[in-house]
Amino acid sequence: MKKLLAIITLALAFSTSSFAQEPTATPIVKLISQPQASKFKVIYIGNESEKVKIKISDAEGTVVFSESIQETSFIRPYVLKNLPKGLYKLTVTNRTGKQELNLIHQEKRTERLASAQ
Repeated sequence: MKKLLAIITLALAFSTSSFAQEPTATPIVKLISQPQASKFKVIYIGNESEKVKIKISDAEGTVVFSESIQETSFIRPYVLKNLPKGLYKLTVTNRTGKQELNLIHQEKRTERLASAQ
């Protein structure tokens, strides 16, 4: 009887633990501007390894750069010094959705304008 009770307890513990998993939280995306070098760094902190798409587009929506990264977390620098000054949008897309950040690129200066999600 004690063995049967122990087996039932273990079975219940394993079955409820598989249902008790928390949903995957939205990854953290941070932007660090380095205006003196006309560049910025994207910091991405996720929960598991997945395909992350990075896209930089100009004010007209033309994609000037894009890449895919398969990682859990990363820090990636991007340089805008060879692009015309103006407003740019950084889009970070993964399986849970996308986050967009606006950048102002001026001569020898790149700044984060605002966050739009």
